[in-house]
Amino acid sequence: MLREDGERFLPWMADPVVNYEHLHRYRAVAELAAGRKVLDLASGEGYGSALLSTIASSVMGVERDHAAAVHAAVTYRSARLRFVEGSIVQVPVGGQRFDLVVCFEALEHVKEQEELCAEAARLLIPGGLFVVSTPNREVYSEAPGYENPFHVKELDLGEFSALLRRHFTQVRLFGQHVYPVSAIFALGEPVSRAREYVIAREPGDAVFRFGDATRKVPRYFIAIASNGPVVPESGLGSFLVDASEQLFEEQRRAEGAVVELRKHLAAREAQVVEVEGELRRLADHLTTLEAQLATLEAQLAAGRLQVQELDGRLRTCGETIAAMEATRTWRLHLRLEHARARARGLLGRGGD
Repeated sequence: MLREDGERFLPWMADPVVNYEHLHRYRAVAELAAGRKVLDLASGEGYGSALLSTIASSVMGVERDHAAAVHAAVTYRSARLRFVEGSIVQVPVGGQRFDLVVCFEALEHVKEQEELCAEAARLLIPGGLFVVSTPNREVYSEAPGYENPFHVKELDLGEFSALLRRHFTQVRLFGQHVYPVSAIFALGEPVSRAREYVIAREPGDAVFRFGDATRKVPRYFIAIASNGPVVPESGLGSFLVDASEQLFEEQRRAEGAVVELRKHLAAREAQVVEVEGELRRLADHLTTLEAQLATLEAQLAAGRLQVQELDGRLRTCGETIAAMEATRTWRLHLRLEHARARARGLLGRGGD
């Protein structure tokens, strides 16, 4: 299976809008391919060439990427379908000519746009048709500020028209855009012949208002070009209806994800509230502990003062005791000396 790298469309891509755009182009051009010999330039994964081969007399897909060309040849097998690897500005088909040349979403990928158009004109039989699409630069890139890294040169309507008219005498232009659609259809009938009504609501406007088709702005341009006398009037104008509602399924899945995300967010917010409550309780406890610590520090300071006072008293008592000891010692000394003196006196009188 080919890897999704963004360079080419793959039918299994998840984005339904991209699927609508690509599938609609090929289905619309199939109306012009009936019974014709078709060349599909930049055939990519091969799904479009395979679709055309169900109604065309033969289809040749040309793809420059080796892996894509091999994938297409292996995946889509039909006696009326062939894939070749090669350049879309120098198509390796020898002297073959085709009734219809198709080139969808490849023009903007090459710098040799003049050469591509000239090659398409060369490969067509007289009166053959060239159907080509490309993004509207103003809507695709400039308005959203988007840059596709695989696009070499995008065009506005004037540039696209002028390019084609340098190589073809007849050019009929179409636009393509995926819009929301409400469908009213006859039941039991395989083909719808529907009218088109256009509504729009301007920013700040409270209601939708009916308008005409000029309100529609194309995201992509599609052209039918020819060097023959005329280009088919019916052309490519059509609607593609997704009966499986994949776009709505994507929206429903997204809405479900949003609901789950909101539940998760609510649970996290409840956890935050709980944590904040615990933090407040801890803060209150810390305040109490700080007050208790302040009381203990005050008591300790008072105790230190008491100790200092007691130390002072002890020093005074020590000094007093020392003085008293000195006085007592001195008195004892005096008594001893007095006793000695008396003893000497007595001894003296005894000798007389």
